[in-house]
Amino acid sequence: MQLGFIGLGRMGAGMVRRLIAAGHSVVVYDIRPEAALAIEGAIVADSPEDLLRRLKEPRTVWLELLEGAPTEAALASLRPHLRAGDLLVDGGTAHFKDTVARAKDFAEIGVRYVDAGISGGLDGAEAGYCLMLGGAAADVQQVWPAVESMAVAGGAAHAGASGAGHYAKMVHNAVVYGLMQTYVEGYHLLVDGSVDIDVEPTLQTWAETGVARG
Repeated sequence: MQLGFIGLGRMGAGMVRRLIAAGHSVVVYDIRPEAALAIEGAIVADSPEDLLRRLKEPRTVWLELLEGAPTEAALASLRPHLRAGDLLVDGGTAHFKDTVARAKDFAEIGVRYVDAGISGGLDGAEAGYCLMLGGAAADVQQVWPAVESMAVAGGAAHAGASGAGHYAKMVHNAVVYGLMQTYVEGYHLLVDGSVDIDVEPTLQTWAETGVARG
């Protein structure tokens, strides 16, 4: 499929490379021209408006930006040039209530809005990402070929209505942070507990075969 992609940071660049490797046509834009030019096989736009001009209607644009000012600025620059039927996908880590409000706002001009919670970090560029999408079923289905190309096998889900993707990512992060804290506390108990333990081989055993492996 053809899509535009705005935001080529550590996550976005890896996602675009997976898309291109899977045969998708990707028009890219980043405020840093060198980041866009570094993506082999991408079509480089010099502005969000130029990116839209290079896409066939109805257009699909994926944003992979930091929440707050960067996302707001990109949406504001796109809005005057969007047409009814276009589809925006917000892959940033936005607050789900903001996502729902944005979806309603763009719906007023006939523009569809999907939110994508994404996990996988830098390793996702090679191994694939975990993606949780929120939005109308037909809108999620439209972008699904790209989602499958970016995801690890079995790693993509339509989580629910608008906001569900970002909400699921928020809960996912809470679980991850909880596990990290648990690992730290477990390490502390091994090191400073009442039994003399050789910590390194014990943790190596956990990492390779234990239920607690992360």
